[in-house]
Amino acid sequence: MSICFLYKKFRSDLSDTKYNSSTFSFFLHCKMWISEYIYKLDTVAAGFMWTSYPLHQFLHSLNLKGKNVLEFGSGGSTVFFLKRKANLVTFEHSEVWVDKLKKKLKAHQNWKINLVHFVGRETVRNAHKEYLKGIESIEDNSIDLVLVDGRHRVECIRASIPKVKKNGYIILDDSDRPEYLEAFELLKEWESSVVSGYAYMSDFKTHPVVWKKP
Repeated sequence: MSICFLYKKFRSDLSDTKYNSSTFSFFLHCKMWISEYIYKLDTVAAGFMWTSYPLHQFLHSLNLKGKNVLEFGSGGSTVFFLKRKANLVTFEHSEVWVDKLKKKLKAHQNWKINLVHFVGRETVRNAHKEYLKGIESIEDNSIDLVLVDGRHRVECIRASIPKVKKNGYIILDDSDRPEYLEAFELLKEWESSVVSGYAYMSDFKTHPVVWKKP
């Protein structure tokens, strides 16, 4: 890429992210952009998620230190939350992915991994039950933030609702997919906002939605 192209790309991405962010950190944007376009780091190496820049801005604006975070699907989000000293519970079905994260993160006392089994709903009835095994051990009204970016997303949201504290958040990535429409009905009483923008390591926009529990 030429310097001229990178300069124009940076200005365009900066403008788009600022426009779509209710809170904005220039430092965070620069760090993400340089990690992606100069150093070409993948999500785990960079500690960012394969989702929109504006969602990163929103999460960065929260004080996550000591907060209880639940994620369905691991990766850059795992690094992101642990760097911010959250107490993290991860549901992940890929042992290969978990091993990669363990090598990157070493030992973390505030990280609990649930390595779960995944089968598609077209193969097994109530397949989501295996994927969600272990969620019953999480206390109701104990979670500050849930990120849903794995498998069986609507079922993950349904199971997470009682776990979230008042004023806590549930975030669904790729909310524009038709198969996730039921999530909007499940959370229709919650305050919501779509945080669209170009995704890290992608040339297309993603459309995460943030719900806040009343």
